[in-house]
Amino acid sequence: PNFSRRSAQRILKKAGEKRKRFEEQELCDFTLVEDEKKRSKYSSQQIDELRNWMLTNDYSRDSPQAKDTIRERDIHGDLIPDLNDNGLPKRDDDRRIIYKRKSKILTTLNAREMHIQMLKPESEGGFA
Repeated sequence: PNFSRRSAQRILKKAGEKRKRFEEQELCDFTLVEDEKKRSKYSSQQIDELRNWMLTNDYSRDSPQAKDTIRERDIHGDLIPDLNDNGLPKRDDDRRIIYKRKSKILTTLNAREMHIQMLKPESEGGFA
């Protein structure tokens, strides 16, 4: 790319400062920013309440097909194992861990109409 003289000087100055920082602090990685802590806007209770509202809504229902299930994940994206009575992960006949599954929800409304339904007061069937 063609840079103006001033832009090129500015880029070289920043690169020099970065290089100097690597030498002085013995850094070995270009990611100088810490990874952001994983978090969710909504608690698992709020998500469950929304799912229950969608299942009791006139326009939505559980998928009747057995293959229409998804494996649950935690906030870090890891699969959540299905636990037995002792608190240990359940295993199948091949000793593989069984994970929690939820059925998909089928809806007859598009996202905009579903949002309008959610914004109605609870007395009118909305999700407040």
